[in-house]
Amino acid sequence: MSDPDDQPTLTPSRALRELWHLLDDPMPIDFPDLERRGVLQKVPHETGWYLVLKPAELPASARQQALGAGQTTVGGRTVLMLWFQKSTNRKAAALLAQIHRRLVRPHDVVTH
Repeated sequence: MSDPDDQPTLTPSRALRELWHLLDDPMPIDFPDLERRGVLQKVPHETGWYLVLKPAELPASARQQALGAGQTTVGGRTVLMLWFQKSTNRKAAALLAQIHRRLVRPHDVVTH
């Protein structure tokens, strides 16, 4: 895992640009719910790949976030596969943590 301090200098304007970009991203995908309902099934041993078992029930926002597509044969039928990257929620949380570390200094903290 990379050290957050190895990241490029975080200026206020860069932080705001990155946060706006993350806020503009589509709604996060609820993978556990889609798997529970049988819409998606995680492909074993393939990071980020999912079988689309019920294409009609896959939200359009999820389709738009797929970074790759393929197909495979399951039980004699061709099934769509989609590849997704880490959620933008994690990216936003990491960026906010980085901002907090850089902007909050020990003398800024008030204790009672």
